[in-house]
Amino acid sequence: MDVGSKIYGIITNVTGGGFWDISAKRAWDAAFTDKGLLFAKLGEVSWKILVLGMDWVATIRPYLSDAYEGERQEVQGLPLNKILEADSKNWFLPYEQITQIRIRTSLFICGFDIKTSEGGMGKGFNFPKSQSDKMQKLVSKFLGSKWKRGWL
Repeated sequence: MDVGSKIYGIITNVTGGGFWDISAKRAWDAAFTDKGLLFAKLGEVSWKILVLGMDWVATIRPYLSDAYEGERQEVQGLPLNKILEADSKNWFLPYEQITQIRIRTSLFICGFDIKTSEGGMGKGFNFPKSQSDKMQKLVSKFLGSKWKRGWL
């Protein structure tokens, strides 16, 4: 799979699965390449463990700016196809398969939802509010015609 040759921007510490996913929350770096979005897994947070053990450090870790720095360094400098192969949970989504993207904002956190040509409700992700402007610029550049604004 051709994941591209250049990264134009990275949204760090993205958590996947939407709100209250009871299986697991994964932490990612989402890279906007010249061909699509490359998600590199950094770690996992299980909601079952959080509810039973109340591990607050694990809960807020993905939202800290230096979170997962060690994991990030493991893939830094690798060719994009090697990043995809570095972990079986890393994945790539070509821009042409994205039919819609919506950016959500709230007081403390932002998020984005992706719908693909495969249908369904799509995938929901959250990211630190400090990266909101960067996310909007990257989406505007690569997915401007697919960017759904507003609630309807």
